[in-house]
Amino acid sequence: MGARFLIIGRLPEHPRRILRLTVLLLVCWALLGGSRAEDRWLEVRSPHFTVVSNASRGKASRVAREFEQIREAIRRVLPGMSLDPGQPIVILAVRDQSDLRQLIPQYWEESERAHPAGLFLKGPERHWVALRLNVGGDRPFQTVYHEYLHVLVSLNLPQAPLWVNEGLAEFYANSSFSDGEVVFGLPSEPHVAYLRQHSLLPLSSFLDIDEKSPYYNQSHKVTIFYSQAWALVHLLLTHNWGSEESALDQYLRKLSDGVPSSEAARALGDLPRLEEQLREYVNQDNFFVFHYPETIDVATDGFQVRRLDTAEAAALRGSFLVSNERYPEGEALIEQAIALDPKLALAHESLGLLRYVTGDPKGAREAFSKALQLDSDSYLAHYFFGFLSLDGVGDAGSEAGVEASLRRSIELRPSFAYAYTALATLLLRRQEGEQEALRLAREACRLEANNPKLLQTLAYALGRAGRLEEAGQVLGQIYLWAASESDLELAGRVEQTLEGFRAYWESRTEYARQVDQMERERQKTEQARSSWRTRQVEGTVRSVSCTAPASLEIVLDTETEPGAVRLVSHDLSVVQFFFRGEGPGGDFHPCQGLTGRRILASYETDRQDAFNRLLSVKLQ
Repeated sequence: MGARFLIIGRLPEHPRRILRLTVLLLVCWALLGGSRAEDRWLEVRSPHFTVVSNASRGKASRVAREFEQIREAIRRVLPGMSLDPGQPIVILAVRDQSDLRQLIPQYWEESERAHPAGLFLKGPERHWVALRLNVGGDRPFQTVYHEYLHVLVSLNLPQAPLWVNEGLAEFYANSSFSDGEVVFGLPSEPHVAYLRQHSLLPLSSFLDIDEKSPYYNQSHKVTIFYSQAWALVHLLLTHNWGSEESALDQYLRKLSDGVPSSEAARALGDLPRLEEQLREYVNQDNFFVFHYPETIDVATDGFQVRRLDTAEAAALRGSFLVSNERYPEGEALIEQAIALDPKLALAHESLGLLRYVTGDPKGAREAFSKALQLDSDSYLAHYFFGFLSLDGVGDAGSEAGVEASLRRSIELRPSFAYAYTALATLLLRRQEGEQEALRLAREACRLEANNPKLLQTLAYALGRAGRLEEAGQVLGQIYLWAASESDLELAGRVEQTLEGFRAYWESRTEYARQVDQMERERQKTEQARSSWRTRQVEGTVRSVSCTAPASLEIVLDTETEPGAVRLVSHDLSVVQFFFRGEGPGGDFHPCQGLTGRRILASYETDRQDAFNRLLSVKLQ
């Protein structure tokens, strides 16, 4: 914060007390983000959302009710949609633009940037919605519906281009809930009026607008983008309603299959012709809308409402600012929360998030450890404590504690995908429980599909299990769903690791083949040896012949065997020679010193006596 004070001289005690109090109040005001003195924060919990607001209880409850209502309406109309992420959805519903500016100041720091009425932030620990309540007009909760649709698009169409994301959000934001029916897709009068007075952007460039474009950030250009996105989505949805696969469906499917944007756009038809249709569409007097002929109402009597103290409200807003990458402002609020209530687990949890995203894993682990000491039922603290301990576990005791913490996180929030991945990683590093690790990695990807970080662990688990073809398919998904340079770098690392697994399993396969071949040869030899018999014969050596490299053949005249006995060894080095008395002398060589000698020979013969293998020679 870096404030400087110039001390002029000592003041009388009473004025000095006033000065200290004034300075303290100013510091608190600054740390709390400039909040107005009358701010009182409360929390409303509905079945699927948490609303944190500095407005009245009635207004905060209505926000929760509207979110629940639009969720239920979409559940009925689009039964195949995923509606709930694994992370909780926290809605910061503030009174006016001044309060919203404290949460998303970046939109006011540049003079040309548009000032939104709300914002959706997707994070690994929470999904955030920030919106202001003093929005006028016939549809005051249009911002609520718009921001919730961003949640649904991120769940169901994570690779949707920006115009589809904003167009769908605007389409469903213009909805009406009244007695007896729900109406989706009401025409947006501001959008229609604007488009009738301005030229459309060429679709060839409009379809590729992203978050970095001036048409998404600059106040004098953003209106045409939002208006045209609404109109194009409205046209495509209403024109093909009821068909098995609309042009918009085909376009999104091609994008999800990895087809380049320019090629996928062919599914929308001839773009110049589509521009003409769009111009005609916004100039017509009648628009199709969708009626759902049932009342959709949500009772609020089951909502849980409680007043938040100053520390808890500061910790929550600080955590939001951290997710919004406003680290200094977030840290000021979090530190203020800890100063006000050192035993507030949420404040230490928020500090852990700040330390983690700013590159201080040790400090993050300490903060999450403190949060666990204060609240053992925090799934997020259990997860981050375990996750940040993966690289630091040493003895079996600490490793067991990390595993217990990750399993507890899953138990507390079974829909949180990252805890499954962290536990799978621990089991893979331990080189045990590989089947459970594979099951956990699959479950994580089921809970949050198309997430490169989660797919990474699944690819590793498959590679470790030797299921290289499946691992290669997962690698293809990582490349397909890569949304940033870091995702592409991750895909490269996965590909390199899988190459290592492939070499490992190929060497294992070759080793197993060699071992199997040796075993077959051993069995063959044993089988052959079992059919042979060992014999001894005594006689006089008639002749000896040696051939390279080490073969020996002896013809022996015997008294017991009819005729001569032929004894052969193809490896002279394995034949044992024994001598009586002093032995034959140092110059003895079986190829030269056996002829005419009397010997006792041991040999093996097959059943047919067709071959006699010489084993040993004992000179008499």
